[in-house]
Amino acid sequence: MLLNYFEDGYHPSDTQVYILNQIEKALNNKKKFIIISAPTGSGKSFISKTISNYSRDIDPRLIQKVNNHDYNSITLNNFTSGGCYCLTITKNLQDQYLKFFEYAYSFKGKSNYQCTYNENLDCDCGSCITVPPLKSKCIFKRACPYYVDRDEILINKFSVLNYASFFKLAKPMRKRQFIVCDEASELEDELVNNFSLELKYRELKYFGIDINPISKNISATKFKLWIFDLERQINDELNHHLNKMKNAKKELNITTKDASKYKFLMNLSTVISYVTGYWEECDYLIDYADDVKINIMPTYVNPLARYIFNYADTVILMSATIINHKKFTEILGIDDYEYIEAPSTFDAKKAPIYIINGNNLNYKNLDNMLPKLNKQLNDICEFHKDVKGIIHTHTQKIADYFKNANFGNERFTVRSKELTNDEVLEIHREKENSVIISPSMAFGVDLKDDLARFQIIVKAPWLPLGSERVKKLAKTDRDWYIMKMFNILIQACGRGIRTTEDWCNTYILDSSIKQLLLDNYNILPKYFIERFV
Repeated sequence: MLLNYFEDGYHPSDTQVYILNQIEKALNNKKKFIIISAPTGSGKSFISKTISNYSRDIDPRLIQKVNNHDYNSITLNNFTSGGCYCLTITKNLQDQYLKFFEYAYSFKGKSNYQCTYNENLDCDCGSCITVPPLKSKCIFKRACPYYVDRDEILINKFSVLNYASFFKLAKPMRKRQFIVCDEASELEDELVNNFSLELKYRELKYFGIDINPISKNISATKFKLWIFDLERQINDELNHHLNKMKNAKKELNITTKDASKYKFLMNLSTVISYVTGYWEECDYLIDYADDVKINIMPTYVNPLARYIFNYADTVILMSATIINHKKFTEILGIDDYEYIEAPSTFDAKKAPIYIINGNNLNYKNLDNMLPKLNKQLNDICEFHKDVKGIIHTHTQKIADYFKNANFGNERFTVRSKELTNDEVLEIHREKENSVIISPSMAFGVDLKDDLARFQIIVKAPWLPLGSERVKKLAKTDRDWYIMKMFNILIQACGRGIRTTEDWCNTYILDSSIKQLLLDNYNILPKYFIERFV
């Protein structure tokens, strides 16, 4: 039984027992895709670890090749898949897994590791770029932290990667018996972010790419020719710059300017190859953000999901917010799957959600409504004056308004250009009765117990229509647009409820949510609906 592989020293909750039993049935039915909707705080990380414990051991042939540093002979077909990769959306979530489990291994992008031979460089442009023999030397001596971590994830059963670091792995190294996509509701956005291209004309020119800005009225055919010509220029300049660095015999003394140019061109070369390779299949579109830059992004991501799905015997996608599993699977190109909706063991009475009447917000009236909303949030904060809380603003514009309107109120800590989310959270932990104001803490933030006894959600978190992709999909697929909004909303509502003993009151100031709840009652998770008072 799958339950027999639950992590030693822990006892599974009723929800975890239900999920694992349903996964076992799906595995017995030979399902490649298993989709799990489970409440925030229900212990999905332990589901991932159980799957890993259950999985086959890593093939000794793969371990031998890694230990012998014989990477070039590793192919998709010369070893049996085993073990489990758990993919997360942030590095903070990776770190949480390492805190929970002793035998978990993490792998991040090269920029997170410092070059052994030059403390001024990260591994994204280490000394081995200009002195290639150093790479082999570092690997054999286990001196390079990047390759040490990479080897560890290859030979151990349970490894945690963020999506970006997974995409950077060589294809054979992605192969696993199980791949678990954590926070899977964000997988579409992860694919869009990793396979999109932002081009700033001034930046291109600074790094040696002299290309004329593209006209907004250009035909699709001419734009395609333009982007393919840009790809050629980037690759030519990358090769020229790399040869220049090697010929200069700088050895271990790569300048930060040279390193910056190399990293910029290398990243650009990688991403533009995705764009040109999937141009038609993903229906790439151009977002003319302003006169100084353009964004090129995929409309459809199902071809890109293969970069994950093709490398696992079984793919498990978990989230607290699988709003509409039929739409979710359609977006990712999944046909045959098992859907599991886990019941909540949380007491809805400990996590009530209140909708404030009289604030039917929309784009046109929001600015005029902000003073009223500010008064209401201050009243709520005063009612909860002896505890900590968080205000989800969804946009930085709203956060900035509240910051200015409440200038001098030391209880508020506002996410801004000057304060990152991590810095805000650190202040919040130390400050008595602190209240966070942030547009970007709906996901991946654990405000358990006294860190949040109340939450305020200012408005329905619709995706902004400033993006050409969002605008196009919102127009052609209303269900997609609604699903994305509820995804963010449910995630935000879960930040303050993390365990069965936890309690937190949530207030939604935007009364337009009421009708949306009624219209979409049948597709929303039951545990979420039960929380409304």
